[in-house]
Amino acid sequence: MEIKHCASCGRPFERQKRFEKNWEEIKYCSSKCRQEKLEKKQIELEKYIVHKLDGVSNICPSQIAHEFYGDSWRAEMEPVRCACRRLHQKGVLLITQNKKIVTSLNFKGPIRIQKKS
Repeated sequence: MEIKHCASCGRPFERQKRFEKNWEEIKYCSSKCRQEKLEKKQIELEKYIVHKLDGVSNICPSQIAHEFYGDSWRAEMEPVRCACRRLHQKGVLLITQNKKIVTSLNFKGPIRIQKKS
């Protein structure tokens, strides 16, 4: 089965019948992701995450969300997790869960991130 990763959220998605005609052009897993695309705020968030990882061995994404978004950080956890998925795909950082590197980007539960050495 052919698998791609969404350019917006970073989640993997498989080839579906509705994608048959233009599979090579498909970049997003859903219409929601296609509408959001990569906005300037998301790119700033990725840069912020990489900057925060400079002085530490690993960090919880909730700490990044709290510092980046302030008091509304709980509602903004998914954009932070999506940015982590994109950076993981680019090879900039590693996502770990229970001290093991995740193998699937469809993870659930608490994660930590660390800069790839």
